[in-house]
This record gives sequence, structure tokens and C-alpha cells, in this order.
Amino acid sequence: QKASLLLDEDTVLLKEKYNVVQYGIEEKDRRSLHRNIEIRLIEIIEKGLVSEVEALLKNYQISDDHPLRKSVNYKQAIGLINNEYRLTFRGEAPTTVEAPFEDVTCGVINAIIELEELSGRKILDNDKIISPQSNNRGVDLYISTSSAGGGLQMMVGGVVKNMTGESAQRAALGAGSIVMDIIASNDGRKYHERVQKIRQLRPDMILLSGGVDGGTKSHVVELAEIIKTANPNPRLGNNFKIPIIYADNSTLGVAAVRLKGQFCENAKMLAYYNELPEFNHNEIVGWENNSNLFEHVFVFWLMDAHDNPRVKHRQEITQTVLNETGVDQYILEMTGNSFQERFLHMIHYGDWLSFWCAIAHGTDPSPVEKISRLKEELLKRI
Repeated sequence: QKASLLLDEDTVLLKEKYNVVQYGIEEKDRRSLHRNIEIRLIEIIEKGLVSEVEALLKNYQISDDHPLRKSVNYKQAIGLINNEYRLTFRGEAPTTVEAPFEDVTCGVINAIIELEELSGRKILDNDKIISPQSNNRGVDLYISTSSAGGGLQMMVGGVVKNMTGESAQRAALGAGSIVMDIIASNDGRKYHERVQKIRQLRPDMILLSGGVDGGTKSHVVELAEIIKTANPNPRLGNNFKIPIIYADNSTLGVAAVRLKGQFCENAKMLAYYNELPEFNHNEIVGWENNSNLFEHVFVFWLMDAHDNPRVKHRQEITQTVLNETGVDQYILEMTGNSFQERFLHMIHYGDWLSFWCAIAHGTDPSPVEKISRLKEELLKRI
């Protein structure tokens, strides 16, 4: 439209300076082009090119960026095998059912973005799927499927228990989930009873059904309000343990002190630290009794290539000793061209780790209420 307006108003001026050429496809030409494409697809099938491509894909590992896949005829043949469309592109992305986002649709969106990059087709608009398709944009049909190892603990909800409620239940069971309860507008429970039930069961996921294709929306909104009030804390990802941090006092001892402090202040969780060789003088003996507590803690070893060689021997021996107790141990070691670079990387990583732990706990990392209270109480006594 902008081009045509420009031409209408300034044609004379433009022609004096430039050669003006208009491009476009008339509707009749467009229909003819589509017919030619259909004829070419039929020829591809009749001439056996599909079988040829099928054999190539079966016998050879042809990468996605191979020139064969970009050839027009071969690309169409891959998409059209045995007179039906097959998989042409595949996108993968990890889901985020756990913290910090706790939203599986993030993984879906990221996978679709990868599909867009591979196919060169615009599918999303502000994280919404474009439908129907037109001019290499969008899709005519979108289907989601789900599976989960171990069985997600799910609650389902619907307007009518034996209709939309049971539809949601079948969908959840089809995804391998464990359905803990069904909430519905007609289940006979009061508002506070439903809220209490959700908080008690703490489902990993809640699936609502109904409110589409002309169905009532007010009852679905009511169920959503109940879920919002309950604000359930999911079980998934909440198996936290107390970190015990060990490091060489001549290198990363300061980083261990800081990480312990960041866990406590940002994530509002207990953490402890000690340094080697001091740890070997007494604390190592403490890993003997009260072994029933060991499953609730884990050891975080901060290590660096610049660690004292004698301390490295102590670390290796101590790790072997602690392995005999069954406690979980993890080694955190950074890369870099100098100790200073690795040290700053360690500090940076630890800060973000404590921030993630705060999010995983559902805690705002910023406020320090207990410190503020302490200061207020101290002021009263001065």
C-alpha cells in the first residue's frame, strides 16, 4: 500500500530520476502457480523420486543442513512420502515444570521457536500460535501431547464433575499422571473446603477443563479463583537439603564464606562452611554419629587448580572418607585463564545459585526481615 501511494503521488518525479518497475502476482497467476506446484508434486510421486529419497534417508545419516534437504524437489519429497505428509522438522527444549518458572509451556514455546528457525516459517506471535496459516505464517492445526516419568501428581477441575471434570481426568491419566482429586462447581464442597484440599494435596499441576466452544466461562473462572487463593506449593523440586561448603583456606575460603552467607540471606535457608586444613583437625570426626541426618545435608566442594597441593591430597582423602557415610558430595570448579578470573566466576555463580534457591523456595531474596528486627531490638536496648 505504501508503494502504491508513493507511485500515485510521485510517479513523475520518480520517473525523472529512476526506472520505476512494479512487481506483483495477479490472482489468476497465483492460482496458476498453485496448480503448477500440485502438478510438480504429482510428478515427483509418479517418477519415483519419493522412493529414492526414502531410501537415501533410510540408508544414510543425512544431516538437517545437508544440501540435499534444501533442494526444492527433494525437500518436497521428504515432506510428501507415500502420498501423506511426514515429519519434516523437529524442535526440542527442556520443560520447566520445576522452579524457577514452574510452567511447562515455556518449553513448548522454546521448541516452537526452534522450529521457526529450522523451517523459516513464522509460527508464533507474542508467544501465541498463529492460526490459520497464510503466506508461510502460522499453522492450520496445533496439537500438544504430554508424558512424564514417575507420574505427575495432578488435580483436575471442571464445571460438571461427571462431564468436563471426567474429561480432564482422562486427559491427565492419558499423560501418565496420578490424579489426586477432581474439583468441580457441583462437587458439593464449599469454597474454603476446596482451598483447603488443594493446599493439603499440594499437586504438581492442576488441569482445568471447560469454558470453550460456547460453554460457561464464569464457573471456570470461579475454579481459577479458588486455585489462586489456595496458591499450592508443589511437591516437585522441593526436596531441599542443607549445604555444607568446604574449600582451601588459601584460595577459595573467602568464596566459601560468601556462598554460605548468600544461601542464608538470599534463599533464607541454613548453610554451613569450613576450610581445609582446619576441617581435618576435628570436624571430620563429626561425620560418624547421627547418620540419620546425613540424608538431609550435602557437601559442596569449592575447588580450584590453584589449590595448595597438600590440601588437594586432603580433599581427595576426605572425599573418600565421606563417601563411606553415604552423604551426597558435589564439586564446583570454575574455568578461566587466571585465578582472579576463576575466583570472580565462582562468586558470580554462587550469587546466582543462591538467587535460584530463593526462587525455588518461593521466597523473595531481597527482604532481610530477621536482620531488620534484630537491629530494631538492639536500638531499643541502647
